[in-house]
Amino acid sequence: MLLFVTSFGAAEAYADAAREGADVTTVLTAYDVLSIGYAVLLPLWIVTSLFLQRARRIAEALAPGFPHQRGPAWTWLGWVVPVVGLWFPYQVVRDIVRNAWRDPWGDQRRRLNLGLWWGLWVVALFAGQIASRLLPWSGTPDADLVALLPLFHGITAAVTVAGLVLWVRIVNSLMHALKEPVEVTNVTLPL
Repeated sequence: MLLFVTSFGAAEAYADAAREGADVTTVLTAYDVLSIGYAVLLPLWIVTSLFLQRARRIAEALAPGFPHQRGPAWTWLGWVVPVVGLWFPYQVVRDIVRNAWRDPWGDQRRRLNLGLWWGLWVVALFAGQIASRLLPWSGTPDADLVALLPLFHGITAAVTVAGLVLWVRIVNSLMHALKEPVEVTNVTLPL
C-alpha cells in the first residue's frame, strides 16, 4: 500500500530525470526507500510455511484417508520455486482445507473462495513484477513507463488487500477446524 502511495511522487521524479537525461541511480525517493521493505516477505514466508506445515500435519492425522496432491515439503517450497509457485501453493492450501474439514467434495473450498484468493495472489504477483520492471537499474528511465508505476502499484495494492482478507478467512477457518475436530468415520473420497 505504501509503495502505491509513494509511486506517484516517484513517477514524477523519474519522469523529470528522463526529461533531463539523468541516470536513474541519481534519483532517491520515498518509493525507493520503501522498496527495501520487501525484506519483510522473508519472515512472512517463514510464518506462513510453519503454519501450513503444522496445519497439514494435524489435518492428516484427523483425516488420514484424504490424500494430498503435493508432498509436505511443498508447504515451504511451493512459494519460492519458480513456475510451480503459480499453482502448487494453491493445491497445498486446498488439500489442507479439505482434510481439516473432512470435505472431499469441496464445499468448504468454495465457501472460502480459495480460487478467488489464489487468483488475487497471482494477479498481485504479476502486477508487482510489471511495476518492478518499469524502472531500469541504471541509465535514463523512460518517462512513459515510469508514469505507469502508480497504475501497477495500485492494482497490486488492491488485489493484495482483497487477497489478504480472504487469506485471514482461510486461516481462521483452518484454526477452527483443527482446534475442534469433528468425529468422522468411514469417509470415502469420490472417484
